Amino acid sequence: MSCGEGSGSDSSQDYPIHTTLMNAHLIASCDDVDGLMPSMSMSSLPKTVPSLTPSVQQFIQQALNQENQLNGTYMQSTQSLSLTHPVLECNPYMNSYLEIVEQPQSRGFRFRYACEGSSHGGVRGEHNSRSQRTFPSVQVMNYRGPAKVAVTLVTDETHPKPHAHELIGKDCKNGTCTVQLNGEDMNIVFQNLGIRHVTKKNVKSILEDRILETMRINKLYTNNNINANIKNTESEQAIAHQQAEEQARTMQLNVVRLCFTAYLPDSFGEFKHRLTPVVSQPIYDSKSPGTAALRIYRMDKCNGCCNGQEEIFVLCDKVQKDDISVRFF
Repeated sequence: MSCGEGSGSDSSQDYPIHTTLMNAHLIASCDDVDGLMPSMSMSSLPKTVPSLTPSVQQFIQQALNQENQLNGTYMQSTQSLSLTHPVLECNPYMNSYLEIVEQPQSRGFRFRYACEGSSHGGVRGEHNSRSQRTFPSVQVMNYRGPAKVAVTLVTDETHPKPHAHELIGKDCKNGTCTVQLNGEDMNIVFQNLGIRHVTKKNVKSILEDRILETMRINKLYTNNNINANIKNTESEQAIAHQQAEEQARTMQLNVVRLCFTAYLPDSFGEFKHRLTPVVSQPIYDSKSPGTAALRIYRMDKCNGCCNGQEEIFVLCDKVQKDDISVRFF
């Protein structure tokens, strides 16, 4: 750019600040002003240059004022940041998710009371057969490495809530079963998962504890510190008490779902990244008349006359009189 072209420009405010300062720098260097060399940084330009024409002095002064305003705004914004605020980092697990590989068997499993013990077998898989046993299983997709997977019981609703019943078996504590992976195989099979049936009088207190624990865990992950000693506030306790009373009146004790949640490690090896939970299909208590699979134990005849007028006795178990139909083929 020639000196004449630079000095004749009157639209400096239409350019970005860095472009304006560069133009001012080139104008001043063309006039060979003492103390203003082309290699000098833009921030070190003198505020007044007596040997320059008034229009050039005004042009440089406007550029310096704009730079000072920009620096002042930047310093003010950086000073307002809190040093204790957690630094947002890029999530390396954006494409990772949890998927149910084998659904639990919906029918044929009995919920057990605490007095019955826990050695009665676990929930089988949907494709379980006499020749091949299967169990509920999940897999972490698009990821390979250490991970933790936890499974709990939730209600059979559009928006599942913690259930009063609890899981029992290996690696289970307080109704939650947790399995840790070493990164070689990302498929987790949950064997010997039993379901403990709680009595109606204990439903409310158990639900309140479940809700409070869920609130506490959510706060740990919200604050990005899973090792913090966080306690529930009085307002949270009041909310949990009210929700437990409402849920205890409407909760179905003969059906549950399995809720699987995966936790992946951060750069320090702590399992802080929680993937979106997945919920299984319903599991019905086999001892409940309304949810048990209908079985015919005995029939006196397997065929009859096409003219009808014959009596056939069919013996079944746990039949509800108001919810049954018989079809002949």
